[in-house]
Amino acid sequence: MSLFYRGTSYQPAPSLEVSDVHANGKYRGVSTQFKTAASRPAFSMQTLTYRGVTYAGLR
Repeated sequence: MSLFYRGTSYQPAPSLEVSDVHANGKYRGVSTQFKTAASRPAFSMQTLTYRGVTYAGLR
């Protein structure tokens, strides 16, 4: 599926797999479960451009 933002198309990022519940707690008075990612996504260096200025960034 191709998505568009301000006229530029992109592919959605794959969803992360989560492991079992890491901890239980409360957030703003509501009980919640905190989960951790099963694996970290790999980062890559890419050449990015912002307003005509080129720089290297993590993606």
